[in-house]
Amino acid sequence: MRRRQIATTALLCATALASFVPTSRAEDATPDVLVLSADPGAATTLDPGFYTGGVPAGDARYAKVERSPSETLVVSLALAPSVAVPVAVTLELQLPDGTSCVRATTSATDVDPSSKVQSAVVAIEPVPTARNAAQPAPGCVTATQLILGVQAPTGPLLDATLRVTTEPRIAGRPDPAAAGVGQLPPLAPTLNTTGRPVTGAPSYAAATSLDAGSYALAMQPRTLAVFRVRVAWGQQVGASLEAPRAGTDFAPPEDTEVGLTLWNPQLVPINPDTVATSPVAATLPANQTAPLRLATGSPTIEYANRDEPGPAPDSAVSKPALNWASVPGWYYLTVWSGGTSVIPTRLNVVVTGVASAGPTYADSTGTPVPQTQPKAATPGQVSSATPRTDPPGRPWRQLGLSAGVLALGVVAGGWSLLRWRHGR
Repeated sequence: MRRRQIATTALLCATALASFVPTSRAEDATPDVLVLSADPGAATTLDPGFYTGGVPAGDARYAKVERSPSETLVVSLALAPSVAVPVAVTLELQLPDGTSCVRATTSATDVDPSSKVQSAVVAIEPVPTARNAAQPAPGCVTATQLILGVQAPTGPLLDATLRVTTEPRIAGRPDPAAAGVGQLPPLAPTLNTTGRPVTGAPSYAAATSLDAGSYALAMQPRTLAVFRVRVAWGQQVGASLEAPRAGTDFAPPEDTEVGLTLWNPQLVPINPDTVATSPVAATLPANQTAPLRLATGSPTIEYANRDEPGPAPDSAVSKPALNWASVPGWYYLTVWSGGTSVIPTRLNVVVTGVASAGPTYADSTGTPVPQTQPKAATPGQVSSATPRTDPPGRPWRQLGLSAGVLALGVVAGGWSLLRWRHGR
C-alpha cells in the first residue's frame, strides 16, 4: 500500500510538472474571440495565437500586442471569402503615443483569386529583412508593447481571422537560403484513394491535419475548407487538386471557379504562379467531366529566405512567397469553390526534403533558447515545431513554476519514502 502511495505521489508530481511546460497557443483547436476596442488605451492584449471575430465599418478598432525587443512580431489578417467588391481594410501597428510603425491594406493584395480571401500582414523585426518593404519609425523596433489598429472605412460587418506570432532572434548564421531548384515547388502526385475521404475545417485554428498522400474531398460550394501540413526546416510542401475527381463522371451545371491557396504558419499566402504548368486557380466549364489539375507549393523552408532579394530566374515562386517561406511549422491549405454544387475532388499532399534542426534561437541576452520538441509531419519524416510563440516573460515564469512543482515533488516523495521505511 505504501509503495502504491509513493507511486501515486510521483505520478501526481509528474503530471503537475507537465502541466507547466510552455505550450504554443498558436496550435489551439479553437480560436479565441477577437475583441477590439474603440479606445486604444482600454484595448485587450492579444497573446500569440488565432482570433476570429467581426470588424465593424467606421472608425478604427484597437488591441494590444507585446514582444521583447529581440523578437520578431508578425500580425496578419484574413477576411472570410467573398465574391463581392472588396472592402479595403487597414492593419496598423502603432506606438502607445499614436506614432505609426507599419501599416498594410488588404486592397494592396486585392482578393486572392484562388481563395476569394483578402489578407494583409504587418511585422516588426529587430533586424530589417526583405519581407518588409517599409521600415518602421524610430522607437518601433525596440518597443515592447504596440497598439494594433484595424479599420474598415465602409461596408458591412466583416468576418476576420487575426494571427499573432512572435519569433526569437537567432544566434550565429543560418543555413543558406533556398536557391535554384530548391525554389521550384514540388508537384503532389495523384493516388487512387477514393476510399480515404477527408473533410476540411471552417477555420485556420481548427484546420484538418493531413499527412502526405491523396484524399477524396467533397468540395462544398462557396465554403473555404482549411487543412494543415507539418513542414520542417529544409523541407518543401506541395498540394494539388483534381477537380472533378477522375472516375466520378461529375459535370458542374455551370462554369465554376475553384482554387488552392498555401499559407505559411504566420498566415501569409505564398502561392507560386504555377507548379509544373498547373495553375492555382481555374474555371471548371459547365457540363464537362474532364478533370482539371490545380497545384500549389513552397520553396525549401529556410530562415535565410527572408533576406533573399528575389527567386531564381526560372522559378515560379514570387519574391514575397520566397521571403515568407522562412518559418517551419503548420502550413495551411485552403480549398475554394465558387459554384452552387458539391464537387467530388481529389486532394493530394507531398512533403519533400530532409528535416533539419534549423537555426539556434536566442533571447535578448544572447542565451540560446531551445525550440519546442519536434513533432511528426508525415510517416517516416520528422518536422521541427513552430518557433516559440509565448508572450515575453511567460516561459521563464513557467519554468519557475515547473521548478517549484519539481521541488515539491521531491519533498513529497522523500516524505513518503521516510514514512514507508519507518513503517516497515
